[in-house]
Amino acid sequence: MRVMSSLLVVLLSAACVVRVPVGVDYSEEAGDQAPPPPRAEVVTVAPSPSHVWIAGRWAWRGRSWVWMPGSWVVARQHHVWVPGHWVRRGHRYVWVDGRWRRR
Repeated sequence: MRVMSSLLVVLLSAACVVRVPVGVDYSEEAGDQAPPPPRAEVVTVAPSPSHVWIAGRWAWRGRSWVWMPGSWVVARQHHVWVPGHWVRRGHRYVWVDGRWRRR
């Protein structure tokens, strides 16, 4: 049963479009290391007119920076995407997640 569940998750996630959580602050911290400059990404054609591109970002994974590529997400009606960003708070860098803002 466990193998079937895992297989189902893999198959379903292979063709899905990512939905970004609304207003989530993961409080990801990177100590005193500033993130590298953003990478240039190739933005493909939108899957539909209702999709918006969410740019990739650097994520801190304990000892090093890892690039998280951008993706297309279904836009929320009457909202605009406000990108997430790293901010310096004291001697630490903290990730502030992106969010949907009502127009």
